[in-house]
Amino acid sequence: MRGEIALVLDVLPDGRELTLFTTRKGCARGGCVHRKSGENCVVIKGDIKYWIGDKEPIIMFEGDTCYIEPNTPHYFVALTDTVVIEWGALPEEKKEKYPPTRAVVDKINEENTP
Repeated sequence: MRGEIALVLDVLPDGRELTLFTTRKGCARGGCVHRKSGENCVVIKGDIKYWIGDKEPIIMFEGDTCYIEPNTPHYFVALTDTVVIEWGALPEEKKEKYPPTRAVVDKINEENTP
């Protein structure tokens, strides 16, 4: 309901994952933490508000990139309909949710999906 996820494997070295998200305006993605790997992010289309660790959230626009340090909880909210690509984490790391931020993501999505 909040969009789609396309996972691309066997493209990056060491089995790292590349994920393409489409996300509807008002919906959230993430709420995870990657213990060993950093992760890159690029906004392909639209605008997002990204919370990375305990820093102030950043607004990212089409073409903007960021890097998320290892062991840093993160999530974003789509300010418009968006396409975002993330890459660099290992598949097993993508499974670990960080309970405080995942609770925020779940609440946002409950409020913004039919």
